[in-house]
Amino acid sequence: MKKRICSVLLVLVLTLVVLLPTAQAVGGGKGIRQISKTKYNVTSDVTEYEWLLNNSSLTEQMVGHVMEVKVGSGSTASIAVGYGDDDIDAIKTGTNWTMTETTKQAQSMQTRRDINVVGAINAGGYDMSNGRPSGAFIMSGTQINVPTATTFWIDKSGAAHITSAQECNVAFAAGNVMDAVASFGDIFENGHARSGLDDITRASRTAIGIKADGTVVMLMVDGRQAPYSVGMTMAEVAAAMEKLGCVQAVNLDGGGSTQCIFPKGKVTSSRKVPTLLLFWERKTENPTPAPAKPEEPALAWGKAKGLLTDSNLEKPVTRAELVRVLYKLKGE
Repeated sequence: MKKRICSVLLVLVLTLVVLLPTAQAVGGGKGIRQISKTKYNVTSDVTEYEWLLNNSSLTEQMVGHVMEVKVGSGSTASIAVGYGDDDIDAIKTGTNWTMTETTKQAQSMQTRRDINVVGAINAGGYDMSNGRPSGAFIMSGTQINVPTATTFWIDKSGAAHITSAQECNVAFAAGNVMDAVASFGDIFENGHARSGLDDITRASRTAIGIKADGTVVMLMVDGRQAPYSVGMTMAEVAAAMEKLGCVQAVNLDGGGSTQCIFPKGKVTSSRKVPTLLLFWERKTENPTPAPAKPEEPALAWGKAKGLLTDSNLEKPVTRAELVRVLYKLKGE
């Protein structure tokens, strides 16, 4: 009897091991594990993931939204900084600082630039009294705020960079910076997650990073909504960005400012924010033409017999004309 009970228990244990999802370690000091990662191909160069994480005891769920955007030469995707109604001439005067809903900013950019915005995330910090961005703020090659700290920026080829303020300023002086926003804190050092980051306070988070091949990775994590999503500590954000393959990464504004609009996922807030990073599928200047359809055999025969031309192909035919054609062909 004891042997039979042990055999049954062994079968049950083995069954549970097979059925339970394989959890992959993510990092941070609290044993964060990946529960699932669902992939969606948005465009040829934009991929979205729904990322479900939890602690080792499965009591602190974290819901993440990830977007990977291939940028630079040869890519059809672009990333740019958005602000307010996207009226750059007015924005550069510094007289119309504002905070706007994420959806309205995306719509303004889509209308003014005649593009199809695929998604958007909130960017860096700002003065909450008027909406003026803190640190670097460059839109379409127009510098509104000079970089003063680590900066995420896009060059003229569309490639992304994370550098010191000095490096960004040198590139801007050379005419090679199109868009830039300031980080909200460095979380990487020498290609890896920084040590000594806070691993206690959990909140909603936004981060952006770059892989070795230049792909941009955006991460948004919902927070303070237990049991749905408890958020992440800064140490967990850094570990998560490394797990996602980044060799460079910075934190962006988080907490109530964390917002994203993706095709499959959305993180919204009642808070209005001034700056966004938006991405879209670029229109190709010389798209490959669709292969020509083979001509209908009857029409090809008619042209060969001199009965049809491209100019009279759609012209109505009278009964008299039809009879004459049939009379002409009756001897064939």
